Amino acid sequence: DHDYLRRHAAGSTHPRSLCQTSHIVGTQISNKLKEWLIDAEVTFMLNTICTDILVYDNKAIGARALINGQPRIIGSSFVVAAWGGAGSLLPNSTYPRDVNGRGISMLSHAGVLLRDLEFLEFEPLVLLSPVEIKGEPCPTAMFGEGAHLLNSKGERFILTIRPQGEAGTPKTILNQAILEQVELGNGSPRGGVYMDLG
Repeated sequence: DHDYLRRHAAGSTHPRSLCQTSHIVGTQISNKLKEWLIDAEVTFMLNTICTDILVYDNKAIGARALINGQPRIIGSSFVVAAWGGAGSLLPNSTYPRDVNGRGISMLSHAGVLLRDLEFLEFEPLVLLSPVEIKGEPCPTAMFGEGAHLLNSKGERFILTIRPQGEAGTPKTILNQAILEQVELGNGSPRGGVYMDLG
């Protein structure tokens, strides 16, 4: 009952990113998942911050948490770690402030072997100017609609790395290319590059 648009997001071979002008797709997905969990009689604990995973005999048995600021211990027969990542540790991040690496730290302290942490990927495009909107996201999905990046010389520098252009370019490549332009002195006065919406 909703009209979705399919866009060519960064890092995808085919257009598979959904967007909609009337609703935020991510919110719809979260709401549907919440409905399923409520139907499965899962208890939701609001205003709760986990601080440690409790381990006994090499098995996770629960967590320490602050619930409404009060310390509590939550026992469990199993623990599923589903914390976002560490995106808000980066400057001008679009991540929620609680995506700060705490989950990764708790897992490490609990003895979990962590792998592939060097593959942290984040949205490479946030607005730097004007100041009133600094830090707002500038989605890479716009590349699928014809937008492209320019350095201070007006050059489409991505074409030297990837001749097919920005659409579908992995975010890691975009991040590295933008940083390289800034380090070469080809960035904007605000410390980034320009996006031409065409």
